[in-house]
Amino acid sequence: MSIARRLFAVAIVAGCCASTVRAEVAAETDVFGTYLRTVVSSNTPAKSLKIWSVGRARPTRWPLNPAGDSNGDLAPYVAENPVQGRWPWVAWSRSNGSDYDLAWSRWTGRGWSQVTMVEATPGPGNALDPAMTFDRDGRPYLVWVSKPSSGPSQIYVSVFLATRWMAPFRVSEPIENGGDPSIVIPQDGTIEITYTTNAGPVTRVLRVTRPWTITDDITPFGMLSVTSGPIGN
Repeated sequence: MSIARRLFAVAIVAGCCASTVRAEVAAETDVFGTYLRTVVSSNTPAKSLKIWSVGRARPTRWPLNPAGDSNGDLAPYVAENPVQGRWPWVAWSRSNGSDYDLAWSRWTGRGWSQVTMVEATPGPGNALDPAMTFDRDGRPYLVWVSKPSSGPSQIYVSVFLATRWMAPFRVSEPIENGGDPSIVIPQDGTIEITYTTNAGPVTRVLRVTRPWTITDDITPFGMLSVTSGPIGN
């Protein structure tokens, strides 16, 4: 089953009378180390759900961000790569003490990759509400909200190159105040990004004319353009 939700499927165990918080976000494997699923579990009521603290150590559970709750990190978005054994990629808003930057990690088959920022040089303001999908080749695409300290929120998209995320590309218009983005990659290779605005939902369709091989030095970013205007409902 593909996972593509902020609080995603698998085990959410609640216990209203628990005296201590026990929760975790972890990859679960079998005894041979083969990936099975990504698990969010908790014994706290849903309204106060904490998802990063490690509950009980298990040889087949691989927690991703055990200090996340104490750091103030927000809930993750998890998507399983359909081309690579459904291995999960995770993005979330990570607190830096003054605002939120977008962090990410992926399952490598032997453990989680080092937690890294999506933006090489995160800007001021908050990076929030990430959503992710994959194209038919298994390349991940990421969309999120950039909320400045003042002014409208903007919607940004990035594509993973060889070892890093491409510099963010702004999708929304400067005055739209975008929020709650989602992303799909149709079979024709376009990128469809839908988000809310004060005037209603908007969908933008983008196309990347990519080179045959994408590397960290050959970015398709300069070849990405909006091929149709916003489609409002």
